[in-house]
Amino acid sequence: MDPRILICGAGPTGLVLAIWLAKRKIPFRIIDKAAKPGTASRALVLHARTLEFYRMLEIDKAVTNASLHLDEAKLWVHQHVAGTVRFGGVATDTSAFPYVLVFPQDEHEALLEKELNDLGRKVERGTELLAYREHPGGIDVRLRKASGSIENADFSWLAGCDGASSRVRELAGADFPGGTYEHMFYVADITGSGPMINGDLNVALDDADFLAVFPLKGEGRARLIGTVKDQKNAGPGKAPDQHKNALPAAQKPTAPPSVLVSTASETSISSSPIPVLGLAAAVSTSITTASQAATLTAETASTVGAIPSWSPEPRPAPAGSQTPQETAGDQPLQWEDVSHDILRRLNLDIRNVNWFSTYRVHHRVASFFRKGRVFLLGDAAHVHSPFGGQGMNTGIGDAINLAWKFEAVLRRGAPDSILDSYEQERIGFARRLVDTTDRAFTFINRKSALATGIRTRIIPLLLPLIFRRPVFRRQLFRILSQTRITYRGTPLGTGVVGAVHGGDRLPWLRHADNFAPLKNLDWQLHCYGDARMELLSWCERYKIPLHFFVPAEPFKPGTLCLVRPDGHIGWIGHSTDLLALGRYVTRWRIA
Repeated sequence: MDPRILICGAGPTGLVLAIWLAKRKIPFRIIDKAAKPGTASRALVLHARTLEFYRMLEIDKAVTNASLHLDEAKLWVHQHVAGTVRFGGVATDTSAFPYVLVFPQDEHEALLEKELNDLGRKVERGTELLAYREHPGGIDVRLRKASGSIENADFSWLAGCDGASSRVRELAGADFPGGTYEHMFYVADITGSGPMINGDLNVALDDADFLAVFPLKGEGRARLIGTVKDQKNAGPGKAPDQHKNALPAAQKPTAPPSVLVSTASETSISSSPIPVLGLAAAVSTSITTASQAATLTAETASTVGAIPSWSPEPRPAPAGSQTPQETAGDQPLQWEDVSHDILRRLNLDIRNVNWFSTYRVHHRVASFFRKGRVFLLGDAAHVHSPFGGQGMNTGIGDAINLAWKFEAVLRRGAPDSILDSYEQERIGFARRLVDTTDRAFTFINRKSALATGIRTRIIPLLLPLIFRRPVFRRQLFRILSQTRITYRGTPLGTGVVGAVHGGDRLPWLRHADNFAPLKNLDWQLHCYGDARMELLSWCERYKIPLHFFVPAEPFKPGTLCLVRPDGHIGWIGHSTDLLALGRYVTRWRIA
């Protein structure tokens, strides 16, 4: 069968989408403009919900074996540890993965690409999307291949997973509203020694400078995230104001010879993880303000299709896209331009800089996630401030949400409206997430005397006390881990029994491990309690797998759940409500 889906972009989002489709034998192609895979670690954090998806794809063990567990964070003020926040191991009743993993993105992508290759599929590297044009039966695309030749091809859908400077988003005409923060940051993978290279997350909350040190596998390896010097005082690589709205791009600094520069297509640093500061900012924000940010509004473009011509000539970069020297005027910023004062104060001995990049932090959400036969996922659809390590995990969630819906239409003949539910379910969550991380990031970087006092005096005292309470730690785990995401009130989420609603992520039962059957990547029924013969006959007639579990909270005895391929509940009711269940199955052509 000819490929039906074109995936543009081979970062984590595109690769996960491709792996799901490959496992379900849905024909597709995946392309990436970059000639080689990424060689630098950008996003680091993997949360529990992503690991649950990886368990469904049967790659969770490979990921956990290659990762570091992150169980606590040390908060430093004026060269001393002012408090320790322990956040691991409290949610053993929430998820089979009650922790945070540190897994550098280059290693993560390599693992995902190997899995895709083992499934018999490969990324077409050095292949660039030039244009597309919709027609009643599909979408024609024009590609420039690695050889320089031009290819015209036809697909059913186009999935834009091509990062913050997305070509797909540009061609679709989506706005990318939001903003860019004033401060400039750097990220560096280093080899060194010192009290903050200790296997834990370490965060310095000093008055003027900011530094986060993440552990990496390997002796003395760590990831630094910090601030660039005041641009007025920076060296020859100082950044002019006219570039402050540009999207992040890796720069080639003057640094030790081993420095690597990222060239992968999905290079947004919006996924950079600082989870404990996200919590700190959330607590601090609640202290200093009670106001709620307004909900972002979506602006739908009035035109359908893409560009009016099929010219393969390069087009000017859209507003807000990355530019080669966006942060440095005539010269890129150098390692010497970053703030070294805090490194000296904290006795960090940097022996080697393996990779270095400067970036500005953005908060943006595309005006739509679907337009006709085109979909936006991951950083092409939303970029976040780094706090909470949410960006990459959210993109992977986008991929899982859309993958099974492609299959539903292609294999089951489900109505096209099931694809509309992708935007309905994901865009609202993206807007709320961007709003929340924006407020947290804004507070952490505020220079007022009140904010500085809270950051350096109150947070180090308050946060460890709060985190000693298991109930609070579990709630914060559910927020950061994305296990609390629900699609209640959307067309695919129907019914309620007790505290469990249609659209919720299936609650995990530790004693029964009701997530084990989700590896079949298909619809299934879960019955919590005994079943009547009518239910057994119904399942045999509709050929939907049925699994039984001993009732336990939050499931009431007799609860029946129709579980979607992504592990969310589609329909929930009583085991005798077969007429209502049948209407749902018929509407979405599940059987």
